[in-house]
Amino acid sequence: MANTSYLKKLIAVTMTVLVCVGVTSSQSLTCFVKPAVLDLRSSKDIELVAVGDGGNVPTPASITYSSRDKPEIYSDGNIVAYGENMGPTQNVILSDPEKEYLRGARFGVHFCDLFHPTSLFRATLLIHNQNTLIPKDAIRSYIVSVGDTLRLCVNPNIPKTWKGPIEWVFNGKQTSWLKRWTGSTCIRIKHVETCQAGVYEAYRRICGRHTNQHAFFEVKVRECPAGFHGPPACASSCVSTCQNGYCSALNGDCLCWHGFTGSNCDTAEGLHPDIASTLGATAEGVLMCTEHAGCTCAPGWSGIKCDQACDEFWYGPDCALACSGGTECNRFTGVQP
Repeated sequence: MANTSYLKKLIAVTMTVLVCVGVTSSQSLTCFVKPAVLDLRSSKDIELVAVGDGGNVPTPASITYSSRDKPEIYSDGNIVAYGENMGPTQNVILSDPEKEYLRGARFGVHFCDLFHPTSLFRATLLIHNQNTLIPKDAIRSYIVSVGDTLRLCVNPNIPKTWKGPIEWVFNGKQTSWLKRWTGSTCIRIKHVETCQAGVYEAYRRICGRHTNQHAFFEVKVRECPAGFHGPPACASSCVSTCQNGYCSALNGDCLCWHGFTGSNCDTAEGLHPDIASTLGATAEGVLMCTEHAGCTCAPGWSGIKCDQACDEFWYGPDCALACSGGTECNRFTGVQP
């Protein structure tokens, strides 16, 4: 049964979207979603599991979940299982509620927060309805640098029966600078700024925002131009040894993609034992979300359902990393035979 006292504290968490703050943190909290996507009509449960990195997170610490738009999904009686703190690890199962309006509340923008006395680590979870608009190529998260061009697109194969223009929204609100792309399946923002970091949505205007027919994108913006760190001057060059990650704008350290660790992000990291036992050893169908890397499929998988295995020349989260030298490699680790 749900831990009622803890759920009441969960509802009290203030839900905000941080803007005008560049991505700087190291991996301290990883949140998992299974299945990675779901049919709105499905009665299948959605399992959320969070693991804190004990090496970076001092204790005591606690992990909570919240919804940006639909906090009622986490109220008493709507969560059917609640896991105990395991290092810290917390898991929640969002059931298919008897109340029809809560069924749709499983979708959208959720937050996974790790609290300790001095810091807050937040991962944004993007849960899609698989039978509507989805991000093109199933890429949910984008990490860009100040001054870059940002391009977001929804799947172009929109059924002909879907009438009415597509509307774009930023952090849950309509904004004047996005109106120029109303009706378009893509937006293109030149010279992106840190204030444009956040969650973007695309939905069918004729249906409205609250029909769970969205595509969601999380955009993280480094505070320095590409290849540099040390704001505000950004005068220091990034090292080129981040094998499976990118350069922190704050100090030049490597921030690793999901599944990798080490100062150069060159060490493949296996699943946390609690995750492997709960969600499966290979993490097929699992979405991974962190504060610094956004949401991707677990290493070795791609697609909106995170169930498409990488081909022999690609590896890592979303199968987005190319094997060295254009030869075959292990799809989970990038190691070549």
